[in-house]
Amino acid sequence: AVTTDKITDANVTTAKLADDAVTTAKIKDANVTNAKIASGTIDLSSKVTGVLPIANGGTGGDTNLSARTSLGIISGSITLDGTSSTIVTSDVGVDTGYIVTATFSVNSIQRSIMTAIANSNGTITIVTLGTPANNDKISFIAIDSN
Repeated sequence: AVTTDKITDANVTTAKLADDAVTTAKIKDANVTNAKIASGTIDLSSKVTGVLPIANGGTGGDTNLSARTSLGIISGSITLDGTSSTIVTSDVGVDTGYIVTATFSVNSIQRSIMTAIANSNGTITIVTLGTPANNDKISFIAIDSN
């Protein structure tokens, strides 16, 4: 039998191997490294596992919510009780570095939002032009500007 001990170094070359002679079963584990993979050859939709960090071009999350959170995007909505034109959300995790936009998300006679401001305590203050009706709903998006 021919063994590696009987083959002189550098005598087995690429030109001497048949095209189908080397299979994945014949490659030792951990011998295929990033440096040996041609650029643009990995299918990112099916060959990548885990969470790709933002620093590497990913979203930093494995769900829509965790990706938005990692990217500094918070969204939500609040159902109004019809008692005030100044609405303060619960703590949604913003700070004063967030830029906020808000809009009415159900049919409402009241359609004008004057301001939407992120507060240092995690809440958002939304001021409407006039008092919205009971059960009107405002949706918001807050984006971290830092």
